[in-house]
Amino acid sequence: MLRFESYRRGIVWSSLINVAAQGLVLLASIVFAGLFGTQSSTDVYFYSVSVVTLISGFLTSIDNGVILPEAMRLAEQVDRLAAMRFVNFFLYAFLVLSGALTALLLMWPLEIFRTLSGFEPGLLSQHRDIVLWTIPLCGLLLLSQFLLDVLSAYKFFTLPMLFSVLNRLLVLLSMLSLHEQVHVLSIVWASLVATALQIGLCLFLMKKALGWQFRLTDRRLDGRVVRNIGFALSGSATAMVATGVPVALLSGFPAGVLTAMSFAQRLASVPMTLLAGQISQVMGIRFNEEVARRDWPGVNRSFASSVRACGVLLIPAALFLFVFADNVVLVCFQRGSFDARSTILVSTFFRFFALALPFTGINMLIGRVFMAGQRIREGVYYQILFNAFSTVLIVLSLRAFGAVGYPAAHLAVYAANLLMVSIAFRFLFPQIAYGHALASLAPLFASNGCVAAAAWVLKRLWTGGSDLVVLTVGFLLCSALPLWQARQLVAPRQPTTDHPFHRSDRETP
Repeated sequence: MLRFESYRRGIVWSSLINVAAQGLVLLASIVFAGLFGTQSSTDVYFYSVSVVTLISGFLTSIDNGVILPEAMRLAEQVDRLAAMRFVNFFLYAFLVLSGALTALLLMWPLEIFRTLSGFEPGLLSQHRDIVLWTIPLCGLLLLSQFLLDVLSAYKFFTLPMLFSVLNRLLVLLSMLSLHEQVHVLSIVWASLVATALQIGLCLFLMKKALGWQFRLTDRRLDGRVVRNIGFALSGSATAMVATGVPVALLSGFPAGVLTAMSFAQRLASVPMTLLAGQISQVMGIRFNEEVARRDWPGVNRSFASSVRACGVLLIPAALFLFVFADNVVLVCFQRGSFDARSTILVSTFFRFFALALPFTGINMLIGRVFMAGQRIREGVYYQILFNAFSTVLIVLSLRAFGAVGYPAAHLAVYAANLLMVSIAFRFLFPQIAYGHALASLAPLFASNGCVAAAAWVLKRLWTGGSDLVVLTVGFLLCSALPLWQARQLVAPRQPTTDHPFHRSDRETP
């Protein structure tokens, strides 16, 4: 149940396990909200976790963009041992980097974190223990994510979800048993233990299941690989800025706002990961293999079917959550230390993140195509422009509309990107009928939009019902149409060879 040769079976099984994993993610968030609410200490916790996650994510961005596609090319064109030694080079490089980063951050923890935040003077000093215990997560996350990406490339599709289950179980156990003694540190300690266990289990699986040989490569990295890494990290640096600047600005808002924003994002990430994350993960590996074989018609079919699948799953989910956002937050969070102010903040932010679900899901697939196609330089140029546009729009929106400007700008940026990226596809991937795939979403938006409008009217007219009952009725109403559409889920009809995006006489990139 860990490794699958079939992509269809991989998606099905990983999605089933993902249900349990995301259920635990939601449960952990509910327990967190009830125990700690939204306050200054939780703001520092979410800020610290965001910083170390951004740093590790910046470095592991080359995994699926450069390292694994090149490893697959070596396995196909040279041999399996060459691919192993190539991966080993980066494993040991990341091991050294993780130690160096941890040591650097521990030397000047408050100075570095204070420079990158908008917290009131003295707040980070007051919660210094949270900052210090979060720092070792940086190196552990770096190694853990790299090893997970490697195993996923070898079709261990369910492994990330199984590790997520382990992580959340440890977090829940730690919160419930230690929250009175160490407050939010209970979550940090559990995360450290869970991530360390993940690293050990990944290394064990690589050795036992794959017969991995942990020897270094006996040749220098190809210049093309080095250039691609440089380009990929350049683009990731702008992405880190685009993500880090809003976090830093939000830390300067009143206590609880950053925590409320984090809760809204986590709540929106549940349907995103549950419905689209696995499609992107599995299809990304399929894109890699099809591109390695130069099977561009196969890439076109895979992209079209995966876009359609994301639309069928995410469009109705986004509209349902937008209409019933306040009911969702009330049912999930308003208990214990989570007060009415927190509920209003989270539901307001959550509406925008929910509407962005289909756009962010399809953007994940687009990124996978760029990675598989090894269009690193062009992808980086586009990523820099996209992140610059995103950062400017978010900063302006935060200044103009306050905290709600961030999720609103997030929605606008990802919706606009679906249209802007069509130009890049036309020149970089002419074999992929991007416009045809995107056009298949229009009927889904129209039909599900009508159902959501009817649900909104019904909600306005229906007063006095409990939030759980309202949610249940709304879900039944909004899920009937997508269930029928899911039954009809097939790849869109392929365009003829004279389609402007599908010319057989175009040069293969």
